[in-house]
Amino acid sequence: MIKDFAIFQLLLEQTKAKFGKPLTVNRDFETLSDTIKSTTGSYISTSTLKRYWRQKDIKEELTCNIHKSTLDILASYIGYPTYAAFERQETLTPTKT
Repeated sequence: MIKDFAIFQLLLEQTKAKFGKPLTVNRDFETLSDTIKSTTGSYISTSTLKRYWRQKDIKEELTCNIHKSTLDILASYIGYPTYAAFERQETLTPTKT
């Protein structure tokens, strides 16, 4: 499902940027989960969000299962119809130097 780990990391960075608050303690992830639910109508559990953020910080290869439906919800939260659309857009966007 994840073709490019850097795109996955970017999705999480943009999710955090839209959320606009630090994600450090359990309550932060609970609030993000609630915000995603109210914005998209879809639920991502607090434990899934924490697992994804731990994975992002590893900065290597994936060590947890990443489900397409969850990626689609996160992409929807930041304004894309699907994760594939986000991935296409970010792949086509030139890297800033």
